[in-house]
Amino acid sequence: MEEEILKIGIPLAQGRLSHYFSKCDKFAFVTIKNDGIEGKILFKPPPREPDDLPRWLYEHGVNRLIVGNMGLRAQGFLAEYGIQVITGVPNLALKELIQHCLNGVLFTKHTH
Repeated sequence: MEEEILKIGIPLAQGRLSHYFSKCDKFAFVTIKNDGIEGKILFKPPPREPDDLPRWLYEHGVNRLIVGNMGLRAQGFLAEYGIQVITGVPNLALKELIQHCLNGVLFTKHTH
């Protein structure tokens, strides 16, 4: 059985989950493997055009995105790149969000 490697994108504003995907000042990319953190990197997002962020996330290997709010159109752009979006997440600090990911609180690691 092949193990799933999650690369999670988390838009941040002042170190917390940004309620608005388009207003983040940084992105955290967190890689989870073997139920542990394999890596964490912070990036400044690129300029915003409708397809720029989804393509940029895809090019960085992101396969899950945690957001507070996101419209259906934006979710559709991300789905075109195979990125699963988890919406409705409160604006917790990055450390808390990562811990929730590891504990399976925000989503299940095995999707069907």
